[in-house]
Amino acid sequence: MKNIFILLICLTISFAFSSCDSENEFTEFNTSTAYINLVTELDSIEFSFAEEVDEVQSYIIKIPVAIAGVPADIDREYKVELIEDESTAATSDWNASSIENLVIKQGAVYDTLRIKLNRTEELKEEVRSLTFRLVSNENFGLGQDDALQIKVKFSDILLPPIWWNSWERYFGTFYKETYFKWKEIYYEGADPNYVYAGWMEASEDINKPMYWNNMPVASFPIQPYYYPSTMVFVTQMKIFFDENEVYGTNPDGSKTRIKIINT
Repeated sequence: MKNIFILLICLTISFAFSSCDSENEFTEFNTSTAYINLVTELDSIEFSFAEEVDEVQSYIIKIPVAIAGVPADIDREYKVELIEDESTAATSDWNASSIENLVIKQGAVYDTLRIKLNRTEELKEEVRSLTFRLVSNENFGLGQDDALQIKVKFSDILLPPIWWNSWERYFGTFYKETYFKWKEIYYEGADPNYVYAGWMEASEDINKPMYWNNMPVASFPIQPYYYPSTMVFVTQMKIFFDENEVYGTNPDGSKTRIKIINT
């Protein structure tokens, strides 16, 4: 449904400009034809500061916003509100000015809502959330019901990605050190091969190039010959951890040297 709204934006703009050429019907912006929506397929966004280096103390979540209507020759303010009874974040966890003075610029049909999150100590212990909703005003009505609201969940807790269990036989117990090294080695663009559908279960992005955030997922152990190109990078991981003594921290505080298996 959200894709239909995006198509509506394009058709509206095309119609507006073609009409202006003939009878100048749209010399003034008609607010009754302008609608605003979030442009995302997601109902929620998740972020963890634990994925970032320690020096990162704030982060901006970017949420696209678009209108279906005629571009105007003035800046137009739009409104977003925090739904407090559906949010758990403290005032120190984010910058409330992120939802103030929001504007669709002159001649534009898009904007980006930028929510600034802060890395507080409390986020190391619990996941917190912010739920936002678009609000109608004198400039914009509301578009599709399923594209007006979004929840942002964030923490400073590092959890295994969804694909980890499928690859645990190679990477072993989930440790931050292993995960960060894999992100460094298997970066986006390193492997031109694709995750493919078929007997594999659904991955986050079927038929898109593989990298650390788009790994094949299966309910059974993945064999080395299933994805030989990926195993080349697993071997690089093994060499690194064989040549360097790197220890992961267990929940009880004890340390375990990290070992990688590539067969």
